[in-house]
Amino acid sequence: MDKSTIDLLTNGKDFAIEKMYYPGTLTMGNSHYHSHYEMLYVLSGEKNIVINNYKSIKLTRDNIALIPPNVMHSTSSSNNISHNRILINISQTLMNKLTGINSETITSCFDALVLELTSYESKTLNYFLEMLVSADPNSLLYHEYTTSLLSLILINLSNIHLSSESRNSIPISHNNTKTNMKLIYDYICKNYSTNIDCAGLAALINTSESYLSRCFKKQYGLSPIKLLNQYRIATAQRLLQSDTVNVSEVAFSCGFNDATTFTRMFKLQVGMTPKEYQLYVRKLRQNSG
Repeated sequence: MDKSTIDLLTNGKDFAIEKMYYPGTLTMGNSHYHSHYEMLYVLSGEKNIVINNYKSIKLTRDNIALIPPNVMHSTSSSNNISHNRILINISQTLMNKLTGINSETITSCFDALVLELTSYESKTLNYFLEMLVSADPNSLLYHEYTTSLLSLILINLSNIHLSSESRNSIPISHNNTKTNMKLIYDYICKNYSTNIDCAGLAALINTSESYLSRCFKKQYGLSPIKLLNQYRIATAQRLLQSDTVNVSEVAFSCGFNDATTFTRMFKLQVGMTPKEYQLYVRKLRQNSG
């Protein structure tokens, strides 16, 4: 478990930015998700990102990863190539303040997950990000300065995304399907601890199970039930980081009917049993202390 798996938003912070150089191999062990928005931009070199355990996408100066809340993702080095990156975390509370009444339009850029940039767009983004990184936290106007820059960056990225969608001329029928799949995605993330099956999900949008599975997989790279199981296991990983919980409690709170099934699926996704993972995290905590 490397440093990049740790949330930058701690102690109630609404915003955090980190610039870091990685000299070679870096692998984030398991997929994870956050309750906040995340922006990942590679200033130099290459880095890979996998979203929803689907396919690996190479990140360079010519694109940016925009990860909305509750979306599974992991990162690794690209062919052992060193890279320099900027990571930004923005809480949902701050995002609402930054985007105001245009929230849905501005945050739509996060629907892209990985947004392609032209040479001019990447130079402009690089310029604004460097300004953000170099801002003095002790300045009296630090909050106003950083929020203004963040708003400018978000508006710029949203404009790029909207222009890209316009160029691609997405049909209205596809937009409706995309919206329905997003509804299912959000429903799974909010109700993962309840009894969910494909038939029930399909009924939510008045469609067939086969059509739902086909469209969902096309949009997110995996079936609704596979996303559900991944989300449950990722949530379980967070809960198991506490020494005060037991495996059975975690299993039921994450929507599993029995600890045996939970243990089997946890080991399949994480590579160790829940108890082994809990001991592993405890050992890491002791070593770092």
